[in-house]
Formats: sequence, C-alpha cells, structure tokens
Amino acid sequence: MRQLLYKDFRLTAHPIMYAFGGLTAMLLIPSYPYYVVFFYACLGIFFTFINGREARDVDYTALLPVRKRDVVSARCVMMVLVQIAYVALSVPFALLNRHFNPTGNQAGIEANAAFFGLSFLMMGIFNQIFLAEFYRDAYRAGRAFVLACAAISAFMLLCETSVHAIPWIKSHLDNFDMAHLPLRLGILGAGIALYSGLTLWGKNIASRRFERAEL
Repeated sequence: MRQLLYKDFRLTAHPIMYAFGGLTAMLLIPSYPYYVVFFYACLGIFFTFINGREARDVDYTALLPVRKRDVVSARCVMMVLVQIAYVALSVPFALLNRHFNPTGNQAGIEANAAFFGLSFLMMGIFNQIFLAEFYRDAYRAGRAFVLACAAISAFMLLCETSVHAIPWIKSHLDNFDMAHLPLRLGILGAGIALYSGLTLWGKNIASRRFERAEL
C-alpha cells in the first residue's frame, strides 16, 4: 500500500492538483460562493486520474504483484490526503475572512464550521460517485467526473440558495454567533462522518468493480 501510494504521488499526480491548493485563498474574496474552493480540490484529483489514464498507469499497475483492491485503496487514500490538505490550507484564510469581509458573505454561507462540515459532505459525494463510476473499467474518467460534478453542483446550489430561502439556516448557520457554535460544530462533525462513510462506500464499490474489470 505504501509503495502504491508513493507511486501515485510521484508518478501519477498531476502538478495542477498541487497548484490548485493556492486557490484556497479564494476564501478571502468578499461575497463569494466558497464551496468553489473545494470544487477545485475535486478538479485537481480528476486531472490526476486523467494523467494516469494517458500514461497507461492502470496497465503498468496491473503488471505489478499487487491486488486490484489495493490499487483502488491507494488511489482513494491519495484523494483523501489531498482533500484534507486543501481543508487544512483553507482554515487560515477562513479565519482571516472576517477581516476582509466584515459585512458578511452576501453570496452564500459564511466560512465557518458549518461550511466546512457541508464541504466535507460535498467532497464525500464526489468521492462516492467518482470512484464507483471510474473503476467500472478504470478508463472513463470523463464520464465519472461529469456525473460526480452534476451531483456536487446540485448540492452547492441547494446549500447556497437555502441560506437565502430558509430563515432558520440564515440565523443559526450562516453567522459566527457563539450561541449557535455547538450546532455548527455538530454539522462539522456530521460532515466529516458522512465524508468518511461515503468515501469508504465508493471505495468498496470501486474495488469490487475493478476486480471484475477486464484490462
């Protein structure tokens, strides 16, 4: 597993996946749909899968004395590490956001704990759909990305519009009020749990499909 993960980061990872990490600074933009920051995390991962496909990484890996299930697990771990790194990079910018945007985010939810919980959920949805679809044959990355993007785009639209349409969400989640901090932290915890569950679910489906795939 460790060697497969090393291969993925050194040979397969596309440089743009790392470069997009700088876009976490977009959390400093006043009145902006901040979920876009983590969309770029998913986009960078997609470029890595494309890069692997074009470099015939699947064919190369199939020749190694490793199980197909381990190949999927290593790629899944890479995805999770990249996404967690994006979250870690974005936290300082989220803390600075209140100074750059003192009037609040008019475009959507504030960059608070609830936002990060929902962002984890969004990335979990992406992982589940993308992994399960891509490893049908380990080649159709474009189809997997389109399906996953359609799902997370609908999720982002729902989250951002609900902030304006539902007063309870505006008053309890879309602010930094300390009275509602336990609720926002609860959403963060739930988001992390759902992210873990969805990613694991996607990995398990992907492993079964990849083991049956004809390479």
